[in-house]
Amino acid sequence: MATFNHAHSNMEDQYASITLEEEETGGLQYGVNDDDLSEIDDRWCLMGRFITDREIDFLAMQHKMASLWRPGRGLYVKELEPNLYLFQFYHEVDIGRVIEGSPWTFDRIQFVFKRLRSGENPRSVVLNSLDFWVQLHGMSTEFMSQRVVRDIANYIGSFVEADPNNFMGIWRDYLRVRVTIRVDRPLKRKMKLEKVGSPVCWAIFKYEGLPTFCLICGIIGHAEKFCERLFDTPSHLLQRPYSLEMKAAPRRRNHTIGSRWLRNGPAPRATTASPSDTNDGGQEHVRRPPVEEVERSSESERDPNVSGGNHGLPGGNPMNQDPPSIMNAISWNCRGLGNPWAFQFLKEIISQKKPKLVFLCETKCAKDRVEWVGRTLGFEGVFTVEAQGRSGGLALFWKANQEGHVVGFSHHHIDFLVREEGKEEWRLTGVYGESRRTHRQETWDLLRTLKLSSSLPWCILGDLNNVVSQQDKRGGQPYPRSLIEGFLQALND
Repeated sequence: MATFNHAHSNMEDQYASITLEEEETGGLQYGVNDDDLSEIDDRWCLMGRFITDREIDFLAMQHKMASLWRPGRGLYVKELEPNLYLFQFYHEVDIGRVIEGSPWTFDRIQFVFKRLRSGENPRSVVLNSLDFWVQLHGMSTEFMSQRVVRDIANYIGSFVEADPNNFMGIWRDYLRVRVTIRVDRPLKRKMKLEKVGSPVCWAIFKYEGLPTFCLICGIIGHAEKFCERLFDTPSHLLQRPYSLEMKAAPRRRNHTIGSRWLRNGPAPRATTASPSDTNDGGQEHVRRPPVEEVERSSESERDPNVSGGNHGLPGGNPMNQDPPSIMNAISWNCRGLGNPWAFQFLKEIISQKKPKLVFLCETKCAKDRVEWVGRTLGFEGVFTVEAQGRSGGLALFWKANQEGHVVGFSHHHIDFLVREEGKEEWRLTGVYGESRRTHRQETWDLLRTLKLSSSLPWCILGDLNNVVSQQDKRGGQPYPRSLIEGFLQALND
């Protein structure tokens, strides 16, 4: 009992010795950056940073991004630490539009972002990837499938989605796929595609909205003059395997669609009255036609039996004249017309463009197959040059037999005389140029020979397997200058 009383007495002495200062030395400490985020609604939040070592002007940045995104329900931006930002949206529509519209830049600096998951710590979000639309160029028809597109996307980065218009007959020479790409790794330039029984094909990648990237290391966020490899590699050994051709051309709308109705200058002035028609004050007045004349003019414009007529505009009213007749023709290197996808694509593009003439090269199939395709697509006239084994093959389709006839052909061309009722005859020649460079001269000589065979107006279309400048070639080694000069000389002749 004495022992317990002694221990109790010691505890009382210890509590009595505690002072206010000692109590204040304990507790919790908060950092400056650990702000209260309890009011943030993490359903509609993005975490983002900019790929730069420069200091970001926060005020200018948030105003710029808000003006780019234009969120209908508003936007709140919070700087958690230098170059780490939280973007609070207030509706799924606004945040979805920003995600779909990526990539984004501020002051030409790439913005990397990621959507915040529910309950996730904003400061733990890893920001090292970005979504891009990538164009796949140079693919032959046998590789144009959803599976191949997905496989290529996973080679570039991680597949997100494919363009729904890829296989809907839209007339373009590439496919599109959306890919998540690591921004700290080199961009992919191309991919080799192989298939048994088919020639090797290279898929060339072009990135839409691609910001500044290094031509030496291929990493986004810095130009080549700031590349680390400059310090490790002698200048004469330094290679630049990347090029600006990896940037896809902007996808712009056609703003010249109204050019048919636009004029190059204002309407002419109305005729003024002669001195005898002036009033007492000597002022000139615009001479106006009698009411009856105006009414007759209006009636003649409405009368389907009346054509032409000058109603105050030189050459008549262009709004009341039919547009000039145009014969629509298309040419396509189909690389195998026996492919079901090729037939479906051709069917859809013909349905859209409604051409009267179609020239195909590299059909790579038998004559009866080509003729079946032409008849099935609604063409009366069909002419074929059979393939040589698994290569070559030409075809020309035309809508009506009376619209022309073939006047000559070879394994590399079909020469066609076009006849339109009430119009002058003219020639259309579909050409498939020699693919072997050592035999390219044969194509040039063919063009010269065809020119001498007739003096009629002449149109050439097809795949001539030649370029007229280095700018026409995408990637790889420079095009031989001798081939460019030889082709230009043939065109001049």
